[in-house]
Amino acid sequence: MEKMNCNMLKTLQQKFVLYCDLVSVMAKERDYIINMDIESMWSACSEKNKIAIDIKKIKKEIADIVKPYTLLFDMDMSDADLFEIIRAIPARDKVKSELSDIVVEINLKKDELRMLSSENEKYVREYLEVINDVMSTIVGASNDRHYTYAGTSDSLVRQHCLINAEV
Repeated sequence: MEKMNCNMLKTLQQKFVLYCDLVSVMAKERDYIINMDIESMWSACSEKNKIAIDIKKIKKEIADIVKPYTLLFDMDMSDADLFEIIRAIPARDKVKSELSDIVVEINLKKDELRMLSSENEKYVREYLEVINDVMSTIVGASNDRHYTYAGTSDSLVRQHCLINAEV
């Protein structure tokens, strides 16, 4: 049981570090968006995907660590959050408290990620509007949108675009 608690603590700490790394990448991505550094944005996207895969692996590791104990409590691991898992495992209160503290820190990082994601989306939308304005000026069209917020060309005004290419 002590080994399980130690493994659980180590795995949660790894998960926290991964979320910290993800926050760092998202902050860099914001700078890349502001500087319109497309190559670095693609690199950041690849890095985020790698970290997301690592986080999923950690989630599976946690499930494997507590699986023998959750069977005793008839818990479905796919729907359980970390606090439920900690409550279900047989451990001393001190250990559960340490595990819960890490989970709180992980949840704070998740909130920070949501905020950064929202900000990055806002910056992308603003830059798409700038591109729309520039393209409207170049082709001498009105302020109608030439690009959607998804970054694709608006089919209604495609015939008025000076540059029209799909990637």
